[in-house]
Amino acid sequence: MEIYDITEEIYARIYGTMLNSQKYIEFLKNTKSRNLSNKRVERIILNILLNIKAKMMDFEINYVRILGFNKKGQEYLKEIRENNKIENFNVENEFQKKMSL
Repeated sequence: MEIYDITEEIYARIYGTMLNSQKYIEFLKNTKSRNLSNKRVERIILNILLNIKAKMMDFEINYVRILGFNKKGQEYLKEIRENNKIENFNVENEFQKKMSL
């Protein structure tokens, strides 16, 4: 499939429930499964409506802007920095925001 985040199985499930559903809520309820959440179905429907192709979503993340994190997040960021998984970090806190005004 060319549409982003959709497989043949998901397409068949969506198409089948679309034909048998009268309302959008009914469609979501009938499409949902153990492996397919309502949110994922909604994202897939948006991808279909907006014609978002898989190749459009194939890109690398070159930077990350961190707005906040906890202790576990600090450990994760340290690991990422040490392994050079992402080149650029921008950690902005309240002090930095106030100093830049």
